[in-house]
Amino acid sequence: SIHIDGKFKLGNRIRGESNSEVYAAKHIFSSAKVAAKLQPFDLGSPSQAQRPLQHEFLVLKAVAGGIGIPYVHWFGTDVSFQVMILDCLGSSLKELLQSGMCILFFSDCQMTMGIYARQVSPGEFIHSCNYIHRDIKPSNLLVGQEKMQNTVYLINFGVAWAY
Repeated sequence: SIHIDGKFKLGNRIRGESNSEVYAAKHIFSSAKVAAKLQPFDLGSPSQAQRPLQHEFLVLKAVAGGIGIPYVHWFGTDVSFQVMILDCLGSSLKELLQSGMCILFFSDCQMTMGIYARQVSPGEFIHSCNYIHRDIKPSNLLVGQEKMQNTVYLINFGVAWAY
């Protein structure tokens, strides 16, 4: 098994993104479930364009604390990857729509408006921190797990801009 920073044990792959992979992970000491986002690290390139995960970490740090913003547990490098350890979240709105689980939600106008309101909250919050996400879509909106299952989280801040 692969360990990150001596504290996190990688599990199964959750999803792949354009320039990174996301894995389920577990904190070795507390057994807390987290997600590990890994991106190949080009040590020879100091360019910000070659380090989108670092940019995403800096944006998440700037907008930390908002409802629907994932918490970053750790960021750093491990072997040949940049790694960001985040809250482990549930399914994306895209996955729920494709599985048919949202049919009941969208047949009820009040529920639809509730989902919309929970999605707007993180977007409004990041705007209040002078950032624009630039990639809001169903695959970047995830529901929380357990006690936070009614919270919609916005993910993938790699192309966010400060204004």
